[in-house]
This record gives sequence, C-alpha cells and structure tokens, in this order.
Amino acid sequence: MQDEPGPAHCSIWTDSPLIPSIQQVAALNKWAEVSWGDPGQSDGWYRYEALDEPSFRDRLLEQISGDFGGPPPFIGTRLFRIVHFLPLVLAGYIYAADGRVVRLRGNIALRNGDRTGRRPAMRLLEPRALVAPEDPAAGTPGLETIPARSTLADALFAEVSGLAEPLMEALVSRGLITRAAGWGILLDFLATGFLAAGRTGLGLDAAWALWAQAVEGRSFPVRRMPRRLQYTVDGKTEEIVVQAHCCLRYTLPRFQDQEDRYCTNCYLESDEKRVARLIQSRQNAGSHHHHHHH
Repeated sequence: MQDEPGPAHCSIWTDSPLIPSIQQVAALNKWAEVSWGDPGQSDGWYRYEALDEPSFRDRLLEQISGDFGGPPPFIGTRLFRIVHFLPLVLAGYIYAADGRVVRLRGNIALRNGDRTGRRPAMRLLEPRALVAPEDPAAGTPGLETIPARSTLADALFAEVSGLAEPLMEALVSRGLITRAAGWGILLDFLATGFLAAGRTGLGLDAAWALWAQAVEGRSFPVRRMPRRLQYTVDGKTEEIVVQAHCCLRYTLPRFQDQEDRYCTNCYLESDEKRVARLIQSRQNAGSHHHHHHH
C-alpha cells in the first residue's frame, strides 16, 4: 500500500477505481507530485479556478516575468503550460488506459514549483469521472454513467474546453497567448497522456490509434496537430512527438544566439536536424534515456 496522501484524504476516496491510474501518472512524472484528496489552503496550493481572478493571475504572470524575463507571449504561454500539463496528462491517461473522462473543472488543486526546489504538484479533489455503461466501475459513487461509449470523446473535449477556455479568453484578450497556441498546448498535453498509457501497457500504436479516433471529425483552432515521428538509431526504431505548440523558449535573451534554440520536439525545428540532434544526444548519453521536460 502506498502512503495515503495528506490529512485531508477523506473517505470519499476509499477504494476509488480512479486511484490506480493516478498512482501510475505519479510514477511516470517523478519530477512532480500527483495525488488525490483536498490539500486545503496549505503552503502554495490553489484551486485551478483561482486563475479566473485577475489579481491572482497577474501575480503568477509577474512571478514568471521575474524568473525568466522574456516577451509577453512567452509569459502567457508559460503560465498556460504550467497550469495545464498535469491535469491534461492525467485526463489523457485515464481516457486512454481506462476509457473514462475525469472531471476537471472545480476538481483540481495545483501548487507551482519554485526556486527552492519545491516540485510542481496537482491533486484531484474528488473521485469524479464520466464512464461508459459497460464500465465495471459504473455505479461507484462519483462516477457518472454516460448514455453510450460513443460519446466519451465528446465528453473528454467538453471537459478540456470547460476547464481551459476561461483562462484562455483572459490571456487572449491581453495579447498574452493566441487561441492557436492555447489549443496547441491543450492537445499536446492531452496526447502526452494518451502516449503515457501507450508506454505502460496499451502499446504506442494503439495509443496513437485511440488519439486519431478521439480527434477525428473535430476542428480545433490550430495550424497543426501533435504528430508521431519515428526514426532509427543503432538499428532500433525510436519515436518522438513533434508538438503542435511552441514554448517560445527561443524568444528568451539567453537562447537568442544559440544554434539549438528550438526544443528537439518543437515544430519549428526541421525533422532532419531534429533527428540528428536526437541521435547525437543518445550517443552522448550512452545508454541513458534523456527525456526533455518543460
């Protein structure tokens, strides 16, 4: 048994069928803390909806500005990335691995990482999700049954836009992000969750097929979707996701003159150069796998 998270970990979570997947996402993201139950108002925790308050949002934007400098779009993009990575990876994982849509709006607490080395953290407040009628867990408290499995993907995207649209609107209206960049971030992070399920049992081909099925026939205000790029190194097939959004790191003064100012998984990098860099970093690292995080 793992340690039960925190004192506020109350009985609504007892034996929740959502717990194994939350633990799996936690295990895959050791640089962060992913858990469940209400952390209360203790040191640095806030509800996602606090971002609807201009004063709170401005404080976070100022913090990012102080930490990095960089132009306004970098700062807006950074905030949007910080607050959505863990919730969307969890939502994507639970959808792909379990065929469930976890409730996000009003159900997420966050704590941002800081310079003291405190790790970023997220908690799901209540064990709430939408499930298909044939789900063995249907009927469990907190799990709401939808009429048909075929509407599960609709529910997933309704949940994502319900969570993120208010913050996106606020940042768009201030010129801190574009809708294309905002949706690129949401799609990239959701796809990351699908692929995490792919790496822990589902298989990557199946995860990509599930992703294609989920986005099929939907239109998003983006110029590109996350895409799979396979390449060969030492006779083995490796792969990477080329992201739909750019983190805008290259706009920071310290990256201006660097030859490798784009991230390896950025759509702005050419595939030729990207693959050369990936192979190079493989060789430099010897047998160690290097995953490039935020």
